[in-house]
Amino acid sequence: MSDTFVGTRVGNLVVVEATEEREHESIVYLCQCDCGNHIKRSRRHLNAALKAGAMSNCGCNYHNRHQVIGHKFGLLTILAWAEEAEVPSYICDCNCGETGVVVPLSRIKGSKNPSCGCYTKIVKAANFSQDIMGKRFGNLVAIQALEKRNWRYRVWLCQCDCGNTREATVGELNSGNTKSCGLDCEIRRKERFKYRAKAADPEHRNKYYKIRKLLLNHTPVSQIKRELHVGESPVHHIKNELIAEGLLQPN
Repeated sequence: MSDTFVGTRVGNLVVVEATEEREHESIVYLCQCDCGNHIKRSRRHLNAALKAGAMSNCGCNYHNRHQVIGHKFGLLTILAWAEEAEVPSYICDCNCGETGVVVPLSRIKGSKNPSCGCYTKIVKAANFSQDIMGKRFGNLVAIQALEKRNWRYRVWLCQCDCGNTREATVGELNSGNTKSCGLDCEIRRKERFKYRAKAADPEHRNKYYKIRKLLLNHTPVSQIKRELHVGESPVHHIKNELIAEGLLQPN
């Protein structure tokens, strides 16, 4: 007697044949997914999916993966699912002109601007070509673009307010981590010792004790800089004082 359940479609699955297996006394069927894979499902599972109108598949998300075809993600337009790819991937066209590029799904989902690989080159070119001539970064002013590259950034010659010059990349300058000609900068040295217990300026003395109090309360240096509008150098100098006094533990 033929099994009338064979040939039944349940979501993306089509029942192929009954097996000798049982799951909780329910017949287990071999099913074929629209993606081409085969999987076993019990009659109970399939009936429940039919009743609920659920989308059953072999786990490949066949329905979901085909919903994005024609959609645009970053610089990519999804054309088709890449059936032969070793990892889940789509065939895409890229805005740069590349066509039929196989792009892993992980890159499409995990990138802010998915591309065929060209976006990184675009960003690198943009970073290298930034014109910062005359722009100030702390005590430094960019005065000359050099034909040097550090990773993806151009190196610039900068003039410090103390009179010295130094080389720095656009990335270092934009990050705010490079704001003077170095540790021996006369301006940084004055800034470092400006906030002291015996400073002539009462405002500097007051700020000195505020920095000490915040450091003793384990307030992050970045927060102290932001709240008191001071540089990193004096904060670290006062922190070293507290460590020398045994009031703070070194990191």
